[in-house]
Amino acid sequence: MSLDTALHTLVKEIMSAESGGKDTLGRMTSTNSPTLSDEMSHECYECGKKFSNKSNLNKHIITHSGERNHECEVCGKRFTMKDTLNRHTLTHTGERNHECEVCGKSFIEKGTLTRHISIHTGEKNHECELCGKRFRMKVHLNRHTLTHTGERNYECETCGKRYLDSSSLNRHIFIHTGIRKPKIHECGFCGKKFNEKSNLNKHTLIHTGEKNHECEICCQRFRLKASLNRHILLHKGEKNHECEVCGERFVDKSSLNRHVLIHTGEKNHECKLCGKKFTLKVHLNRHTLTHTGERKYKCEICAKTFIEKAHLNKHMLIHTGENNHECEVCGKKFNGEGHLKKHTLTHTDEGNHECAVCGKQFSKKNNLNRHTRTHTDERNYECEICGKSFTKKDTLNRHSVTHNGEKNYECEVCLKRFSRKNNLKQHTLTHTGEKNHECEVCGKRFLEKGSLTRHSITHTRERKYGRIYECEICGKQLSQESHLNMHILTHTDEIIHKCEICGKRFTEECALNRHTLTHSGEGNEAPRVRRKKRDRKQAPRKMH
Repeated sequence: MSLDTALHTLVKEIMSAESGGKDTLGRMTSTNSPTLSDEMSHECYECGKKFSNKSNLNKHIITHSGERNHECEVCGKRFTMKDTLNRHTLTHTGERNHECEVCGKSFIEKGTLTRHISIHTGEKNHECELCGKRFRMKVHLNRHTLTHTGERNYECETCGKRYLDSSSLNRHIFIHTGIRKPKIHECGFCGKKFNEKSNLNKHTLIHTGEKNHECEICCQRFRLKASLNRHILLHKGEKNHECEVCGERFVDKSSLNRHVLIHTGEKNHECKLCGKKFTLKVHLNRHTLTHTGERKYKCEICAKTFIEKAHLNKHMLIHTGENNHECEVCGKKFNGEGHLKKHTLTHTDEGNHECAVCGKQFSKKNNLNRHTRTHTDERNYECEICGKSFTKKDTLNRHSVTHNGEKNYECEVCLKRFSRKNNLKQHTLTHTGEKNHECEVCGKRFLEKGSLTRHSITHTRERKYGRIYECEICGKQLSQESHLNMHILTHTDEIIHKCEICGKRFTEECALNRHTLTHSGEGNEAPRVRRKKRDRKQAPRKMH
């Protein structure tokens, strides 16, 4: 007898049993036929799975036939077994007769309640023979065992990708078909809908603020057990997932997969308003808010608004002055865990990647790789408009804004507009007079850290990498190449910047720009008087 014939015969037997013990011809069938022992002696001819009794094997065989003869009258979903349909029907009626005495949660079936109770008792009776890890349910142990064997029995017919379980395969198939389950589960707080009740339950915790999973090491609490498990790995320092391109390591596979997109350049999430593409959907969602201008989170102290709650939380630390993250080595405190982690690397040799050219050290290998390009002058990112090339893609992106002329950031004091937000922030300091960067040698203060760094060179007469720029004509030494180029023009007759109004000529473009304001009426302030060298020498030095 062929496999298909045997399979068809068994399906008919099962259907006959469900129809009251009669076969397709209406004859009574025997229910007292001899059975084998209760050992796992009943094997499926299709997949080799074994069962302790024939009835369980018969039910299993129907899953291979694909026959689903039992249809739900409410939603039309079809099932292979009638008892599965009966259980499903209860999801529509809302009937839950089995209640947990500990937390009051109710369930459709008693078996589901029994499994739930093990959450409160903490019982984990199913142990993995390979690694000793314990589980509450046998099905969880079986799924875990596959991680050791590497067995993936569920294959996608479209692309050939394989999965550990059928649910993972079904979720993957949505990528190809685009057909997803209807979203029938609605959140009572915000109205958001989900296609799975479990996803709705997880989402509801965001509104209730319920965090039942606590870390035993630092007492931080989490909404989901999976989030707690990932957090615990941070304490253990386990990062078992390594990027094959740059060597960076991650706590979990999902973080690695997101990171790999940086190297592949895949950007499958496109903004419908401006066409900009993103690697992750969460980045697209965040970007969309820049078009709508929606800022839901408002600071109660200064009324500043933010797109994300996390940004508001960080901002609040400015007002509270809280520094709850303390370094165990030197006692220095920080207002964010990320800042503490970066600081901790300064005490250890762990993860330090040293530049072979200048000796500078970095905590991550990819940061070292970016830095190395500053020595090799490797510039792989070229502007399509003017041909200028850059070492980093984000630097190219900032440069591109200068061509389209967009200036979306306006100063509230003088209404001057800027193409970048950080330029606006630096400009704002010119109105407030705030100078937070002080020279440790002479006490002079500066608006920007870069200005302080350039000034510091005047004391040490050496650049970051021990290099200075000397004029070949007069021997004057300068800290920057751009300054040397401008200085050389003072020795030549080359005057390349000409005023179109009065014809006056300048060696520097910035000098021409300042001069142009005198024609437009915007430069009517009192001119700066340049003191002679002898006056400067006589002027007393300001002490701080």
